[in-house]
Amino acid sequence: MASMNAPIFSSAHPADQLAEFSDAESALARIREIYNASVGAVRARFDAFASGKPLPSAAHACYPYLGISVNIETMVTDSRPSWGTVAYPGVYGTTVTRPDLLADYYRDQIERLMRYHRVPVVVGLSRRPIPLPFVIEASTTDISYTQRANSRRRSCCRS
Repeated sequence: MASMNAPIFSSAHPADQLAEFSDAESALARIREIYNASVGAVRARFDAFASGKPLPSAAHACYPYLGISVNIETMVTDSRPSWGTVAYPGVYGTTVTRPDLLADYYRDQIERLMRYHRVPVVVGLSRRPIPLPFVIEASTTDISYTQRANSRRRSCCRS
């Protein structure tokens, strides 16, 4: 039986600032932290742009990344579970969004993956930017013609 200390192959995950977690709640807390920081950076740049203020420096405002590495020693070949498992040894990962809405689902998935395969998960900053429309709830109809024209000359959210 493999232990939770099995190698995670973190260099194979397409993300930065990776941290390893052996409990779902800590992994979820890091997901929230990354998501909130990225959303905050996008909002700050948009607010500055909309009010005509100088833009803050470009931020690396990307989705959180959740990954798991399963090797042959931690692979379980029981085909009964239909979720919370992986079918083959390898490196798996995805971006995650809206932990405020999906926390229970993420927690269940993370717990199942770690329990079933007996390996930790990694959480980090993906390389997938969060698009402005997915962050800004406020209406942009009050942006003036001049601000709209200026938006064509400068980007409010590019890094």
